[in-house]
Amino acid sequence: MVSRRQTSDRARRQRGFTLLEVIVAMVLLAFGITGALAAISACLRTTEAAAEYSRGAQYAQQVVAMLERGTTLDAGTQTGAFNDQSTGPDESTDNTSTDGSVNLPMSDYAWTAEISQPNDSGLYPALITITWRSATRQYQLRTLLRPHQLPAPVSPSAPSTPTPSTPAPPNTGRTS
Repeated sequence: MVSRRQTSDRARRQRGFTLLEVIVAMVLLAFGITGALAAISACLRTTEAAAEYSRGAQYAQQVVAMLERGTTLDAGTQTGAFNDQSTGPDESTDNTSTDGSVNLPMSDYAWTAEISQPNDSGLYPALITITWRSATRQYQLRTLLRPHQLPAPVSPSAPSTPTPSTPAPPNTGRTS
């Protein structure tokens, strides 16, 4: 026959967890939480980098539009900077130091446009480089720039007379 004491000892052992089981569970939970927090942190860093590259691509498109809007398009190198408060390139900002390195605050973007001589089609090959994070990150855009064609000035002495247009041939109903 089983004594009462043996029954109560067996029941006491089966009712709860041992201290070792609780410690192992806490360690596993700590590793799980640490891993989840590391994954979330990596996702946030990746999202921020993607947003910065997106902003760089938008700024490169703004530089292309600004260059094409200009009255002349000359081969050579042009530089400028973007500030967080500005809506477009600021060509008057000089962010170069005496040794030629770019000194940008963390949030500022700078741009460089290297424009080559026009090709046979009259388009200018260009390399637009947007840099940020103290010039450690960059986005490059290779494109062809089309110079902005301004209309020819009308001389005030010559009267403007409409020229007669040639009438269209009559429709004979035939298709060729």
